[in-house]
Amino acid sequence: MIAVALVTFNRKELLVRTLESVMSQTLKVDKIFILNNASTDGTEDYLRERGYLDHPQILYKRAIENEGGAGGFHEAMKAAYEAGAEWIWTMDDDIIVDPEALETMLCYKSMSLCIHPSKQFENGKRFIWEGYFDSTSGRSIWVEDGFLKNKEYSFVNYACFEGMLVHRSIIEKIGFPDKRFFICYDDLIFGWLASFYTNIIYLNKTLITRTIPEAQKKNPKAISNYYVIRNMFLKKKK
Repeated sequence: MIAVALVTFNRKELLVRTLESVMSQTLKVDKIFILNNASTDGTEDYLRERGYLDHPQILYKRAIENEGGAGGFHEAMKAAYEAGAEWIWTMDDDIIVDPEALETMLCYKSMSLCIHPSKQFENGKRFIWEGYFDSTSGRSIWVEDGFLKNKEYSFVNYACFEGMLVHRSIIEKIGFPDKRFFICYDDLIFGWLASFYTNIIYLNKTLITRTIPEAQKKNPKAISNYYVIRNMFLKKKK
């Protein structure tokens, strides 16, 4: 079984765009686990009115309280894992995946149990993500020439829940995302732990589009800045 673990919070219109792209894959997913992180924008009614909650592929749950991305992915991935999923495809509600994304990623399953596609913004600018996590300093080091000589992939030692495809055997070894992070670095640490058991790869081919503008990503809200700083200490403890 291939299952999607999709976490949403107050982005009902973007969520539907994500869902439509997931449901239009050349290689169909078996189940889509949606974790609504206690949204207050009418997400549940919005999905129900459009028939998504009656769709046989979709299993929906609304959290009692918002536990952030970390808590949301913990619960969504746990639901997919307990349902017997062999591969779990994680994603936020602000991305669109290309129709061939899943099929392309699975072409690399013999060499990695944790696979990521390249990403771009809607203006076409590619998101630089190749590099490595230095556990000694707790810093991420970006390497813009990671795809030197047009390599198909770059090795990394971290993860991103915007499109990560992970095998259940990795979860068996490292567990689910750490809820304590709330937001920021929960996926990075999940990947760092996974890197002890598999070669994590980042594909050169761009298969995901971020629907949140680049400027907004670069100017996070105050609460995000708080967790970025606070979670630096959690990273060091790991």
